[in-house]
Amino acid sequence: MRRSFIGFFLFLIIALSACAPLKPESLPLEHPSIIRDTETEKTLKLNRALWEKQAAENYQYTLAVFCNCPSEFDEPVIIRVQNGEAVSIKNTNSSAEMESDLFSAYDTIDELFDVIQLAIERGADEIKVNYDSDYGYPINISIDYDLEGIDDEEGYTISNVEIR
Repeated sequence: MRRSFIGFFLFLIIALSACAPLKPESLPLEHPSIIRDTETEKTLKLNRALWEKQAAENYQYTLAVFCNCPSEFDEPVIIRVQNGEAVSIKNTNSSAEMESDLFSAYDTIDELFDVIQLAIERGADEIKVNYDSDYGYPINISIDYDLEGIDDEEGYTISNVEIR
């Protein structure tokens, strides 16, 4: 009886471990979730640190989003940030207030850094970023998650940054 209980217990452990998700260290080196562009990640960290050194809590910037997105993204917006939170998002051409939920993933410069980090973590096929040399914030972000895919690209242009 004891022997069959131990055998059953070992069988159960083996069976359940086969259902566990793969850990990154157990994946083959070619797996996109562990192949990381370390240069992009290093540059991201350096520029994020430079931005954080500015301690900018109040600023505004113009954001243009390029993607296969709703028409609200067709024109650039001016985003005003106070105390680290977006307080105003206006269309640059009409000055109309935009729906903040649409821009919530990138309505601060800190969140734009997060967009880049997420692309690295998701194993995007191509990530191109240019940073402001004085303040460290990204000025152009281009992400292509699948070079062979269609309409999976994202682009962001950040301009007219004014720290207050």
